[in-house]
Amino acid sequence: MSRTFTAHDPRTGAPLAEEFAESGPAEVEAAVAAAVAAAPWLAALTLEERGALLDAIADELDADGEALIARSDLETALGTVR
Repeated sequence: MSRTFTAHDPRTGAPLAEEFAESGPAEVEAAVAAAVAAAPWLAALTLEERGALLDAIADELDADGEALIARSDLETALGTVR
């Protein structure tokens, strides 16, 4: 049985809608194995290719920026302007 947890709004204590799966040792080991397997591929990229990859990641984060900021504020109550 997988376990889940729910984040709470620190301003009100109210639970937020989504549930998140907890990760145990097996999931952590799988994530580490995936990272280790990806390392040679990443190391083989040219500087230009790495730059393009990082630019693509940044573009994805920018596209979701407002939603990420709003969610971060819900979970931390740190505000949206930092």
